[in-house]
Amino acid sequence: MEREGHRSSFESRPQVSLDAAVLAQIKAHVTQRLPFESGGLLIGKQEYGKFLVESFLPLEAAMPSQNRYIARASDTVRSIIRIHYSGKRVIGTIHSHPEGSDIPSSIDLDGAYGYENMVHMIAYPLAGQLQCSAFRYYIDDSSHAAPYYERVEVVIDV
Repeated sequence: MEREGHRSSFESRPQVSLDAAVLAQIKAHVTQRLPFESGGLLIGKQEYGKFLVESFLPLEAAMPSQNRYIARASDTVRSIIRIHYSGKRVIGTIHSHPEGSDIPSSIDLDGAYGYENMVHMIAYPLAGQLQCSAFRYYIDDSSHAAPYYERVEVVIDV
C-alpha cells in the first residue's frame, strides 16, 4: 500500500539538487534502456537537509524488466566500495518507471528497508519528455506499518 507522509508546516521540505549535465547523463542512460527499468547510484553530499548530487553512476539491471529494477549485486557492492575509498558518498538511488508513474510503487516501498537516510529519484516520461521526481522513505518500526514516503523537491542547476 502506497502512502505519502506529512510534514508539519514549520519544517522545510527537503531538496535534491543536481546540475543539467548530471541530469542529461541520467536521461541518456534511462532512454538507452527503454522499455526496461534502469537506474544507478547518486553520488554527492548532504548539507543542511539538501542532497547535492555531484555525479551519477549507472548500474546494469540484474535482469531486464519493465516493472522492476534490481541492480546487479556484485556491481553494486564493488561500486559502493570504490566510491567510499575515493572519499565520496552515495547519497541516493535513481531508477526509471517507463510506464510513467512519478511515485514509488508498492515494489519500491517493499524494498525501502535500510534506505531511509537517502534520496530516491524516479525518472518517468511525461508528454514525451523524461522527468524526475524524488522521495525519502520512512519506516515506523513501532507500528509495523508499511513504509511511507515524502516528496522531495528537485532543483536543476543550470
